[in-house]
Amino acid sequence: MMFSKRLRRFPRGQAGFTLVEMLVSLAILGLIGVGAATATSQVIIQVPRNSDYTAASTSIASAISWLSRDAQMAQDVAAPPPTGFPLVLTWTEWDNSEHAVTYTLADGELRRSYSIDGGDPTETVVAEHISQDPALTQITPDGSILKLKITAVVGNGELAVTLTRLRDIIPRPSL
Repeated sequence: MMFSKRLRRFPRGQAGFTLVEMLVSLAILGLIGVGAATATSQVIIQVPRNSDYTAASTSIASAISWLSRDAQMAQDVAAPPPTGFPLVLTWTEWDNSEHAVTYTLADGELRRSYSIDGGDPTETVVAEHISQDPALTQITPDGSILKLKITAVVGNGELAVTLTRLRDIIPRPSL
């Protein structure tokens, strides 16, 4: 008896969802799922590309900063080979100490070797991911100006990020 009273609460003529309503709701959920999957895949692809772009940009900025600093100090710029590396810069400080900086490019690393008065050089990796292709990375003297073209390549395949910057560096005049 108690059970039959509970059944009376629900009207007998009420039906559930129709097949069309179920199909429409499944189609809408499918579209939402496809949109979410597309957005997720874009995020998964974009995050590494942004990181690679940041790495390339940072490497180039570091290389330009160090090369500009040393070239502006230099009183003598040895004529670099056609590729621009090794680049040798020398100058004499006010206390007559002789400074020499040599930049080399090998295995994607731009290295700076610095010595004072012919002492033991200190070597530092200035930048990584630098292209060794002479068409992409080069230092060429143009009168009193050093023309710098530097390219960093980070990543592999079609997702690789390639970034190139051009700078004109004016060494200080001889004293």
